[in-house]
Amino acid sequence: EVDELHFIRIITRLKFDQLRSLVIKIKKYDERRKRTTEKLLSSLISKSHLWKLDLHIELDRLSSIQWVQNSMIRDLSIDAYNNLPTIMECCPNMQALTLRKLLPFMSKPIPFKQLTSLTIDNIYATMNELESFLLSTPSLVHLKMIVQIDVLDGTRWEQFIQINLPMLNKLEFYLVAYERFSQTVPNIQFIITPFRSLFWI
Repeated sequence: EVDELHFIRIITRLKFDQLRSLVIKIKKYDERRKRTTEKLLSSLISKSHLWKLDLHIELDRLSSIQWVQNSMIRDLSIDAYNNLPTIMECCPNMQALTLRKLLPFMSKPIPFKQLTSLTIDNIYATMNELESFLLSTPSLVHLKMIVQIDVLDGTRWEQFIQINLPMLNKLEFYLVAYERFSQTVPNIQFIITPFRSLFWI
């Protein structure tokens, strides 16, 4: 959680030959340092020994990173943006992905078959948007979602998972439904009942 100038000073003075994991969180940006930051981040990503990377950086700098082919990164956490297909193509070994803030927009689903673990963290999305994105992750074994969503429909989730995520064996979800409904006992039971099926139990 450093200023951009301090980030540059730290990164340029350290040796990263043995580094396997790195978290970068820049809290204050300086436009004069933008190109230097972009070059340093691109260089870090090209390191063959870096397996885990967590980037808490603004979209403008994130979008400017040059991703190298056959990157060895296996676990990536980012604030989502629309260059995800390029990242996944450059990272054939990536198994775990964490997306924060927004789901990336993709005009058509591109299967990210290497992904086995996905975390969607602190995102506001519709059920349709979630389904559209999850079509890109057919090999998931673990899915964790912290999402504000428009529909809380246990039957729809059950059907989607059975059809589109056949390898999933661990599901964690923290859903806040922003659909307005009268909080009567019958309405609450209507939401809860689908989650009592054999699938969920």
